[in-house]
Amino acid sequence: VKAIGIASRNFKTLVKEDVSMANLLNEILVRRLERVDKYLEVLSYESVRKKIVGLLLLFGTIEKKKKRKVRVYLTQVELAGMINSAREVINRNLQALRRKKLVKIERKFIEVPSIRNLREYLLKLE
Repeated sequence: VKAIGIASRNFKTLVKEDVSMANLLNEILVRRLERVDKYLEVLSYESVRKKIVGLLLLFGTIEKKKKRKVRVYLTQVELAGMINSAREVINRNLQALRRKKLVKIERKFIEVPSIRNLREYLLKLE
C-alpha cells in the first residue's frame, strides 16, 4: 500500500468526475469502518485480554508504518485507563501475549511484530 498526498479540491474533483474512483474509495472506507466497529465491540463487551488485543489491533491498523511490524505508543498505564482496568492486570496479560510472541513490550510502546498473527489470535479467543 502506498499513500499519496492530494489537495482537497483536487480530490473532490477527481471523485466527482470519476465514478469508479468514488466507488473504490467507498469500498475501502467501508472495510476500514467495519474493522474499527469490530474492535470497538470487543473493547465494549469482552475480556481484558480481548480488549488489549482489540486496542493493539485498532491502533496498529491506524499507526501502521511498516508492512508487518507496528509500534503502538501507549504505556501500560494508558492502556489500563483506556479499557478501565488496573496496570497490573494489563501487565499480566501483556506478558502472556509476549510469551506467545505476539507482542514485544518496551518502555514507551508495545511492538506488534505481526498484525496478522494478532488478528488470528483474537479469532481463537472467540
